[in-house]
Amino acid sequence: MTEIRDLSPSFLQNRFLFYFVVLLVVVLRVSHEMYFPILESDYGGQIAAAKNFLDGKGFSGCSVNPLNLEQVNCKPLTMWPVGYAMLLVPAYLFFKSWFAACIFWQSVGALLLVFFIFRILRLFNVKKNILLLFLFFIAFSPTPFYYLAPTDILSIDFF
Repeated sequence: MTEIRDLSPSFLQNRFLFYFVVLLVVVLRVSHEMYFPILESDYGGQIAAAKNFLDGKGFSGCSVNPLNLEQVNCKPLTMWPVGYAMLLVPAYLFFKSWFAACIFWQSVGALLLVFFIFRILRLFNVKKNILLLFLFFIAFSPTPFYYLAPTDILSIDFF
């Protein structure tokens, strides 16, 4: 019976290289979220709902009556679940910036997703050199962080 040998280069087994690549993943994922934040569209509504909550109006969307600009109408947020807005409130109280609060949760979601994918691959006994190459790829690639929205990533993480 022939023996299957591990043909991976020995430097891929280096522990220092592994920690370096993990650090690279953290730095590049967070910097990606900082330079390419997703704050438009639905997330603007989530930020507004969180701000309205802090203003004592509950998680709601407010609008101005065009016939009477002094009249502000607030309706409870029904288009989206309020989970992301609830996460934004304590982050805003800590950072004192809606932008920083969104970037924080986007970064946490991205890093947790990388961690959970890594753990799943380890459960399937994927070789260490393949795990290292996966981490190296995920550090530089925007996939899946480009097309998945922050709430999608956080939902996957908590699932």
